[in-house]
Amino acid sequence: MKIRSLILAIIFQILLIIAMLAYALMPLYLGKEIKVRVNLYDPRDLFRGNYVSLSYDFSNLQQSKFDEKTGVEIYIYDRNFSKNDEIYAILKQDANATYAFDKFSFTKPKDALFLAGKFDGYSLVKYGIEEFYMPTKKAKQTEREMMDQDVDAVAVLMVMDDGRARLKDIIITPNGKKRSNDENFDENGYTDDNESLEGLDKNIRLQDQR
Repeated sequence: MKIRSLILAIIFQILLIIAMLAYALMPLYLGKEIKVRVNLYDPRDLFRGNYVSLSYDFSNLQQSKFDEKTGVEIYIYDRNFSKNDEIYAILKQDANATYAFDKFSFTKPKDALFLAGKFDGYSLVKYGIEEFYMPTKKAKQTEREMMDQDVDAVAVLMVMDDGRARLKDIIITPNGKKRSNDENFDENGYTDDNESLEGLDKNIRLQDQR
């Protein structure tokens, strides 16, 4: 009887872990794909591994960015926030087919695309999309890319109707020149200056291999 109870307990724990994992990964398979601009930093960390940290326009609580029925603008420190309080970032599509931050809301929006986040207790909102793992080679390449200010970075997110999101990919687009994944590029530079002028808009994709 004890053995049977132990087996049932183990099976229950395994099923619980599977259910939690499926819930966490659900946005990747059922969510809507959107693209948002992102800032990258700390591509390699000796303690955490090859992670790039990400920050968005909706990562920081900002003055006059709250959607309230009263229409009264509220400054962050005028409201009593507690750690892990839910806050929603409403997004709107721009002319480039990417999504930009519109405003925050204390209540879940009904007719808008939004991300569900939690207040970290200081001044940031966390959405679970702040870190992206890369293999060592990609991390080193990204570190080189980040040294060039003439670069645009876009995060590809999968978003559920309830605001849950998962980070699917990062796209780094060079402005005006090609990058080190180009076949005409080696560690010393371009092998052919004429060929280096071709394909200026080639994207570098950093695939999530988690």
